[in-house]
Amino acid sequence: MTHRFTLQRPWQRANQWFMLMSLFVLWTTPVAWAGTEDRHLRVAIGPEQPGTSGPDSIAAPAEPATAPPAPQAERPPHLLPFWAEEARKRGYELPLTYGLSPTFTYTAQDFSIRDLKIGIGNASPNTPIAFLGFDPIRIKAYNTMMRFDAWVLPFLNVYGLAGYSSGTGDTTVTIPAIPTVTTQPSRVPLTINYEGPTYGGGMTMAGGYDWFFVTVDVNFTLTDLRDAFTSDIKTFIFAPRLGWHGTAGWFKGGVWAGTMYMNQTELLTGTATLPSGLPLNFEVKQQSIDQWNALVGFMWEISPRFVYLLERGLGPREQVTTSLAFRF
Repeated sequence: MTHRFTLQRPWQRANQWFMLMSLFVLWTTPVAWAGTEDRHLRVAIGPEQPGTSGPDSIAAPAEPATAPPAPQAERPPHLLPFWAEEARKRGYELPLTYGLSPTFTYTAQDFSIRDLKIGIGNASPNTPIAFLGFDPIRIKAYNTMMRFDAWVLPFLNVYGLAGYSSGTGDTTVTIPAIPTVTTQPSRVPLTINYEGPTYGGGMTMAGGYDWFFVTVDVNFTLTDLRDAFTSDIKTFIFAPRLGWHGTAGWFKGGVWAGTMYMNQTELLTGTATLPSGLPLNFEVKQQSIDQWNALVGFMWEISPRFVYLLERGLGPREQVTTSLAFRF
């Protein structure tokens, strides 16, 4: 094979290129990578991952022609990532192919309310209403996810997400005088609560030079809300990050800054009580107001298999993400 790919040329200049690429395997959550500062030592002493080639295998005495090595000993432990042998032949240690990452995320952001439909009493919310006024609603959301990822290329990671989400928010609706409902304008407090399973997927592309790296993460998730008529939350995320990776005393890991675009739309239902005592069933569409925020975070590489991550979102949208990744 004589594969020559221009995407591989940075490997000749960046000692930590591949390990930096495995940062941010969430979202909501990112997943981390195995370090490479001692990659030459690891290869010389013996491969930490089955099938890693290095000087120890080159220096080994040749087997007799009648007893060739077992074929499985010459193959990498996984089919993925593609082009991995090209990197190993150049002396680079790739991150472990697969990862499992339990991740928790807290988010607080403002939403605008539109497309309101209501129903009075036992009626379903199917009557469009355009004359009500709403204050912006601030939703506090809690998301617990499990993320499974795989490196399909040395610079491309794909992943699936599954977990559970819940949230709550308060707002006030201004209701004008409506015959048989209320005799004067009034302001009614509304509380929206939701919960349900969340699933989705995405991909992370990454690269680096010397101690610096850049990642771009894209993902989409859908949350099916329970105890509602027809409700769901659709979330699209685009998040570029730029950071540093290395060793400082006992600490081995990385720090970064970046930005996140989150477009989130929600279809929610609930019930409020009117001043007359009648139940007001409603269905509303919500759209996130502030779709961009800044990010800062750090990653601590406890070992090549375990990595702890903490990230904070700054700006109108508050966000905290923490994750413990296991790679294999």
